[in-house]
Amino acid sequence: MALLKLPRLLANLAIVNGQGQPTGAFLRLFNDAFTAIENNANQTAQNVADLAAIVAQLQATTALAQSAQQAANEAQATADASGGTGTSGSAETPNVNLVTVGSWVNGPLVNLTGVIAGDLTIPGSGPQQDDDVYIDLGGTSSAGEFRIVEVIGGVDTTVFTGTFSVYNYGAGGGFYVVNNASAAAVQAFIDARVTTGAVSYRLDARLLTGQPIISLSLYLFARRSA
Repeated sequence: MALLKLPRLLANLAIVNGQGQPTGAFLRLFNDAFTAIENNANQTAQNVADLAAIVAQLQATTALAQSAQQAANEAQATADASGGTGTSGSAETPNVNLVTVGSWVNGPLVNLTGVIAGDLTIPGSGPQQDDDVYIDLGGTSSAGEFRIVEVIGGVDTTVFTGTFSVYNYGAGGGFYVVNNASAAAVQAFIDARVTTGAVSYRLDARLLTGQPIISLSLYLFARRSA
């Protein structure tokens, strides 16, 4: 990274001539310094614009991947409902506010019926990238945790936990990126469960560090298959 270095005044450099006018040497030094400052400021502005474009592309790419996964999940749920080898469903809760550090907030709930003993999978589940999420009080980054619980007869059993972060890349807001640090673990998750009958799954989230996360979208897909 190139560092800005401005020209320096020298002890033997005359600033004005006998008529009280700036000398040519001083004007060159003065103009060179201001040109360097202008170039640096312009490059910084360009860097900010380039970063905004990259972040916007990242947001769009993430949202597209989420949409593709959710479409695949809906197709799987339709197949299961039509006599497939399992039972599945999805739900999404937008505008979840994580305000107090450590306090769990309930998110989407999926109710399954006719469940038989078998594997639980949760592809695509977790905090989602959307246009509404932001960090309150001018925060630049906040971290959180999410969990998926199995609910039977009002009793919660945690079956998966993951972490995520929200980053603000835009001066004055507008470029908030949701990073699900456990996305790969979610996709690979398979848990053999012996629970049967009416079984529900719920996704909760909580704030771990940073300023409150506002309008976070939580998505859950749960499938049980033999």
